[in-house]
Amino acid sequence: MVRGLALLTVLAFAGCGSCYNTESVRLSQDDSGRTGADVAVDTGLDASIDVSTDGPALDFAADVAADLTSLDMADGGDACIELSVGELCAIAGPVCGQLTVVDNCGAMRPIDCRPCGANATCEQNACTCGTGYELVGVNCVDLDECTLGTHDCTPMEFCINEPGAFSCANCPMGYRDADNDGVCEDIDECAEGIDACDALVTCANSTGSYVCGACPAGYMDTNGDGTLCEDVDECAGANNCAAVATSTNQIPGFMCACPAGYTDPQGNGTVCNDIDECAAATDMCDANATCQNTPGAYSCMCNNGFVGNGFTCSAGSACPDGFCDVAGGESYETCAADCRSATAIAVGEEHSCALLVDRSVRCWGENIEGELGDGTGLNSAVPVKVLLPMGAVMIGASHDDTCARLTDGSLWCWGDGNEGELGNNTSADSLVPVQVIGLTNVDGFDGGNDAVCAWQTGAGAWCWGSSFHGRLGNGLMSGNQRTPQPVSLAAPVRQLSFGHAHACVTSTQGQLSCWGRNTNGQIGDGTMMHVASPVVVALGTPADRVGLGDDHTCVVIAGALRCWGLNDEGQLGDGNTLTFSPTPIVVPGVSDAVDVDGGSHFTCIRRAGGALRCWGEGDEGQLGNGTGANSTAHVNVTGLSDVVQHLCGNDHTCALRATGDVVCWGQGDQGQIGNGGFMDVSTPTPVSPW
Repeated sequence: MVRGLALLTVLAFAGCGSCYNTESVRLSQDDSGRTGADVAVDTGLDASIDVSTDGPALDFAADVAADLTSLDMADGGDACIELSVGELCAIAGPVCGQLTVVDNCGAMRPIDCRPCGANATCEQNACTCGTGYELVGVNCVDLDECTLGTHDCTPMEFCINEPGAFSCANCPMGYRDADNDGVCEDIDECAEGIDACDALVTCANSTGSYVCGACPAGYMDTNGDGTLCEDVDECAGANNCAAVATSTNQIPGFMCACPAGYTDPQGNGTVCNDIDECAAATDMCDANATCQNTPGAYSCMCNNGFVGNGFTCSAGSACPDGFCDVAGGESYETCAADCRSATAIAVGEEHSCALLVDRSVRCWGENIEGELGDGTGLNSAVPVKVLLPMGAVMIGASHDDTCARLTDGSLWCWGDGNEGELGNNTSADSLVPVQVIGLTNVDGFDGGNDAVCAWQTGAGAWCWGSSFHGRLGNGLMSGNQRTPQPVSLAAPVRQLSFGHAHACVTSTQGQLSCWGRNTNGQIGDGTMMHVASPVVVALGTPADRVGLGDDHTCVVIAGALRCWGLNDEGQLGDGNTLTFSPTPIVVPGVSDAVDVDGGSHFTCIRRAGGALRCWGEGDEGQLGNGTGANSTAHVNVTGLSDVVQHLCGNDHTCALRATGDVVCWGQGDQGQIGNGGFMDVSTPTPVSPW
């Protein structure tokens, strides 16, 4: 048999006479079981044809051909009976389609053989299969790639067999086809360690997912699903520690501890009871001193006729005699009657300080960053003593810092130091005074938010801390300076004042120069562009004093007043609340001002003779007129006529009277009034005894 040819010789006879071309006889394997009688029927020949069945099937055709030859010789070669189409196709083999053959009688015959089976196609008279099938007989049978493992699906997919092909389908989230059997199985993320739960919580597997447990006590579930547990700093917020106790954050939880001078009856710092050392006779006072109990401590005061620090008293100057004999050993502690007067005050954002005649410094109010300088970090509604290495001769304050010039000329600061505003070349807060590097014998200092400046009269100014918005006046708009840097000034300095993020100086000739943040025109140069170096403000006449609020500026000129900058609460004093003014405006009704200072959104002037007048925001009593209301009109501060110095904080004001007494009013939530309470007051209130 020859496959694929259009012309196939089956049998060739020399006519219908005496010979058979036996070499051309081919029968298919399907005829291997046929008998001689079967062939006789098909051919019309005698049934005596010998059909051998003891050999291979393919030998059957040769046997038939041999018998036909013998038969032809026997009957004279007269027989020629055509084979049927089926027999010709069978002889040709498993072919398909139309083809032409030479039949057993030598005739050219076109025949149409059987078609191919399912999914098969006939090409060049042969059945063929496409990709994904294999040929079985004349049929194409689908190959199951999923079962055979010949697919290319990933472990996170499952294989789906299709006729002649396969497809890969994604398992749902949380499932995978690990065995490549088309079955998606749940992933145990917890067991495999591929969950996103925080290490502090338990992971529980669920069908197609997992669940993270709750964060333990002392931790906050930041994402709300147990994937991130962050320690709760109980010390930074509300906790059940006693008011005087120190709170130390721990992981997890926190610890309360009562300070020295207190008992801890609960053993956990939630209740701290003051120890009265004087009553318990556990004090160390001299026999000639009087013990006075104070919260957490006690003080010793030498009795009249004795001098000393109270722990040691010796006969000396009479007390009281109306004179604080510092050289003779008198101090507030040894002779309060003679040494209680204040000589200067300093006011920060939410704390206040006073310099006493005995050269000690007492502060009160907010102490979170060490503004009070007593080493505790605890707010105080009564004055506490600053732990200075020696006596002070001058004090000043910024928002969250306090500074003092000591008797040896050195400058020391304490409080917030994150931006380098303590001037000691660090970026750390300090609860006690630290020395500013490189400055001595300054004549004044003032500060704003994250920055401090000092000056020498007739000379220059130096600033340190944050340069943001140009507030240091050294040409820089960013970065921190941890030591004093000179300000680029064209004229010698007489006085300097600092707002929130801008500063101004008056020169000895009365020229006014300002620098820093200018969002609301507080620089006074007609623009709202921040400036990193001093610019001269056009006043037309010499300025006597300058005072700054958070975002506004005022100057005293021969008793009159000019202001500019933010005016949202009427702090410019012109009777309205226009948003702002980038150039100086004359404040009406002011003719006898000798000094001016500003708070966050209010302004106060000291008049000749010692009275005070204020205007602007007053909702926390900062105007001092007893109303607790804003006022665009100038209002008199109640009961004051002998003020020698006044300074404004964020929303409170303090004044030093000619008697040496200090009074404060306004916001009191941090204890900044100094009257022992934490409430706002709307009229001047005496500060508690030092």
